[in-house]
Amino acid sequence: MRNQKKTIWLVDNNSMVAEGMKSFLGEDKYKIRIFPTGDAVIDEIKSKPSEKPDLIITDRSTGGVQDGFAVLDAAKEAGIKAIMYSSKNVAVLAKKHGAFAFVLKDTNYARFTETVNKALKSESPDMQKDKPSKHR
Repeated sequence: MRNQKKTIWLVDNNSMVAEGMKSFLGEDKYKIRIFPTGDAVIDEIKSKPSEKPDLIITDRSTGGVQDGFAVLDAAKEAGIKAIMYSSKNVAVLAKKHGAFAFVLKDTNYARFTETVNKALKSESPDMQKDKPSKHR
């Protein structure tokens, strides 16, 4: 039996960015669905809880009333892993809202793909607790 493609929901109000990311991630590797606003993806999460994706990737600014942080909150509540990306470093806030990871928009494609793959391979939708640093 063939492995089923992992499902990724991508949230970005800029259709060019969303389509570019969809193309970059590869429809041959993943089943990707684009949502134009945070409101749209949150409505989908709430109205169809049995059709959860494996991962949500959201921009910080999603258009509509609800932003990327609201998307993270909804994903966390539904037990869905999520990654936030933005041109502004809001990593600490993203983690507080349950993000699996935060990626700056200017991050190279290889690192972004590595982050997506790591999220999809992770068994827990919850952020792993920060472990104390072992600096000497």
